[in-house]
Amino acid sequence: MATTVKVSNKHQIVVPKEARDKLNIKRGTKLLALVSERRLVLVPQPGNYVRTLEGLGKEMWRKDKGYLKRERKSWKD
Repeated sequence: MATTVKVSNKHQIVVPKEARDKLNIKRGTKLLALVSERRLVLVPQPGNYVRTLEGLGKEMWRKDKGYLKRERKSWKD
């Protein structure tokens, strides 16, 4: 989805309804403003960062199930 928004004279923007519905953004929802180079990305701020990041990257450990055991064993040696 790509939509053009206009900055008001008070430097405000309106998040398009389609985006609000899709991301469950309600009145009072806090958004993180991520700025990089010439881009601005708005994402809903997680209520709990630990819960949001929990399990991130877990699929990469499924490829070699013995890797973690070997790595932990090397710490003891």
